[in-house]
Amino acid sequence: GALDPAWRSVVVAVFAAGIAMCAWSLPRLLPRGAFALRRGIGAGVMARLLAMGVQAGAGVFIPLLLQRIHGWPEHTATLWVSAGSLAGAVIQSRVKSPGGRSRLPLAGTVLLAAGVASLAALLTPVVPLWVALAGWMAAGLGTGLFHSSLSVLALEITPAAKHGKVASWLQVADSAGPAIELASVSVLMGLWADSGATGALAYAPAYVVAVVLACAAVAASRRIA
Repeated sequence: GALDPAWRSVVVAVFAAGIAMCAWSLPRLLPRGAFALRRGIGAGVMARLLAMGVQAGAGVFIPLLLQRIHGWPEHTATLWVSAGSLAGAVIQSRVKSPGGRSRLPLAGTVLLAAGVASLAALLTPVVPLWVALAGWMAAGLGTGLFHSSLSVLALEITPAAKHGKVASWLQVADSAGPAIELASVSVLMGLWADSGATGALAYAPAYVVAVVLACAAVAASRRIA
């Protein structure tokens, strides 16, 4: 439901403080040029952060929509994304050519963005539900293509002496992306509740944030190599 005005102020203040802390600390924990999507490792690490945020955020609100709005069992959605992720991991492991592997992160983020965009079917009865479920499986496929291949590519495009830093940067991205996305969506949905939105539309902020971040992940992936 809608937030009490006093609590709304507290939530917004805490969120603003968290954003300020991230703005101060993340540039020190990520490679130089990450936020500017500097070509190479900077763009690669930011693509990882954005994509992991999308995956985590969408993975939280999809089961809620299926259970609360569409009456599905809670575990149903996880089967789709798990199947897609497994398929993506198998496919990327079979791509051997350097040129092919260098294109996997972009292909993965494009699939992730397309899959997330299809989740609009969960918000409106006009689009069949199977569109969203197939799209979510495609998003899982994209994650499987993207995650491991980016780790390998990031090591390939940096000197061996920096491989330890690369591993650290990727770990920070894997943790920071979901944390920032989920915190942002939680605050936005609390504020959105004041608009009186009910049913599936109450989850609209989660969808919008996921689509925006997915498109940003595609843009970052284009600048990795």
